[in-house]
Amino acid sequence: MLDDEFNRQRAKILRDLAEQADPFIRRRLLLLVERYEPAPPPAPNDPQPARPRKRR
Repeated sequence: MLDDEFNRQRAKILRDLAEQADPFIRRRLLLLVERYEPAPPPAPNDPQPARPRKRR
């Protein structure tokens, strides 16, 4: 829980800095933000299986 709060705060600080930075530094800061944000949940599998192709 404490780590999550730290990561959220760190990401916010980096985003705030990125708003004021030049384009090169902004890009690097936003890449760093990705390290502090939680990973998105994995995408669910396609609920409908692919249909087999008809042979000609």
